[in-house]
Amino acid sequence: MSVRVLIVDDSRTFRDVMRVLLSHDPRLEIVGEAADGLEAVERARILRPDVIAMDVHMPRQDGLSAIRQILSERFTPIVVVTSISGDDKEKVTFQALAAGALEVVAKPSSARGADRFAKEAEAIREALRKVAQVGASPRPPSPGPRPAPALPTRVVQRPQAVGIVASTGGPQALQRVLSALPATFPAPLLIVQHIAEGFERGLADWLGTQCALPVTVAQDGEAPLPGHAYLAPIGTHLVLSRGLLRLQPGPAVRGFCPSGTVLLGSLARELGPAASGVILTGMGEDGVAGLQLIRAASGQTLAQGPESSAVYGMPRVALESGAAERAVELEEVADALLAQLSHTGVPGRRRRLLLVDDSETVLSLERHLLGRDYELFVARDGQEAIDAALRHQPDGILLDYRMPRMTGAAALRWMRATPELSAVPVIMVTSEDSPEILEECRRAGCQTIVPKPIDARRLLAAVSQFVKSQGGSG
Repeated sequence: MSVRVLIVDDSRTFRDVMRVLLSHDPRLEIVGEAADGLEAVERARILRPDVIAMDVHMPRQDGLSAIRQILSERFTPIVVVTSISGDDKEKVTFQALAAGALEVVAKPSSARGADRFAKEAEAIREALRKVAQVGASPRPPSPGPRPAPALPTRVVQRPQAVGIVASTGGPQALQRVLSALPATFPAPLLIVQHIAEGFERGLADWLGTQCALPVTVAQDGEAPLPGHAYLAPIGTHLVLSRGLLRLQPGPAVRGFCPSGTVLLGSLARELGPAASGVILTGMGEDGVAGLQLIRAASGQTLAQGPESSAVYGMPRVALESGAAERAVELEEVADALLAQLSHTGVPGRRRRLLLVDDSETVLSLERHLLGRDYELFVARDGQEAIDAALRHQPDGILLDYRMPRMTGAAALRWMRATPELSAVPVIMVTSEDSPEILEECRRAGCQTIVPKPIDARRLLAAVSQFVKSQGGSG
């Protein structure tokens, strides 16, 4: 059965190139083309393709907004096919991943030689075949608040490093996990993400804007630091050896270089029971053998659950083989990693803040102002705020008013009616100046209101006053 592809690009020339490239694979069938985001949304609605090849920069409606609109109506696997020249374009590409695209690959260029062109062309075909297997289905409704995951009962060593392996759907999954971890996370995170060559540095930069942790591409010989995330570069295997990160050339392992199995296996050998491994969404079984070595060494092992996995392949094999001790859904992974630490004699935590805003600019500023003194967690709308507040039990919440799905005031009313959250101090951070809206926030139960644009001194003073009154340790 062929894979039905919709091509979206404003360049007629490149659409012609794509037709030729895809004609070399009888499993791929082009069912339509679109020259901009508006056409893409309409043709996706009518044609219901198995997969979409989407450019980012286009007239009338760009690829970012088209991705969001298409996925809001019907989940369809989307591969971003774009040029990688220029920092801005690379940044926008990873915004497309945040919007819901599953893969990003480079447009092939004949200027780089015939062999390179053929390799890049095959990368496009492979990406389209791979993500199409995810399947198109109605977008599931957002889940309601989840209880915190059960904490492990066995006595284990404190992890000295965490290895994470991800493939299809991995950038979004990594963003969700890393953004939920505090800057004070007391172990380095070593990451293998299967991605097209040339995009790993852009991925690291994008992830770094989404979380309180520094995220970099690993360098040979550097010492990994707690609270830092290191991404394996494409074309070499990342390992931990004698306390240092090492980049080892070598053949691909089951088709992957870097290999998750090589990384996790090195953690098992180097750290034994002080190793921790996580396998996230992806096809195949990369990382599973390495995760099995960590478990055999009495380290701690997790796999992403089926509900939140874009592709429940690698996690399923990890669980069915016994390499992973248990499944945790994506929103529980950060809590599960922190729980591993809380059961190994880690001193009392610093005060926690939940930052709730749909603006990445505002979240970045709040992280900058507060990340050194508080453990930070992030939610991007009112429903996520409720879920995150129940899971993280913060000492204070910074809450925007106008957000998707549920306003901040509606979320606050829900919290005030919930015993576990009724006494948590809430600071509304909003650009609203309507007296009616501000009074609505006060009636809902906020402690104070900080206007946008944010004045740093005013925000810090409000947090210090109301969060400190809770008496959290720190």
